[in-house]
Amino acid sequence: MGILDKIRSFLKTKSEAEIQNFKDELIKEYDFREFLLATTEGLPIMGTFHNSEELSAKVPEFLKFVSDFEDSTYYTLSTGNSTYILVRISEDVLLFAKGERPLRYHEVQELKRKTKNELGI
Repeated sequence: MGILDKIRSFLKTKSEAEIQNFKDELIKEYDFREFLLATTEGLPIMGTFHNSEELSAKVPEFLKFVSDFEDSTYYTLSTGNSTYILVRISEDVLLFAKGERPLRYHEVQELKRKTKNELGI
C-alpha cells in the first residue's frame, strides 16, 4: 500500500466537516489564500487551488529545482503581492501554499506537526 492509499484510508475515518475544519484552520492560522497537499510523486491529496491536479504534478519538480540551490525542509518565495511556501511535511508528502506572509520557523514546525497528525502519517 502506497502513501496515498494509506492517507486516503485514514481520511475516510474522518467526517467531511473535520476535513473542512482542517482546511479552514490552515487558511486562517497561516494566512494562506490557497494550499495544496501532494505526494512527492505529484499526486494530489487535498487542497483549495482550483487546478490542484495539474499543480500537484508540478510541485515535486519545483522542489527538485529549488533544492539544487540549497537543501532545506521548506522554501519561501515572495512576489509583489503574494508569498509562496513549499514545505516537506514528510518524506512522502509536500505542502505548497500561496499566502499573505512568510512563515516563521516555529510556524512551519507546527504546520508540519498538525498536517502529519491530520493525515495520519
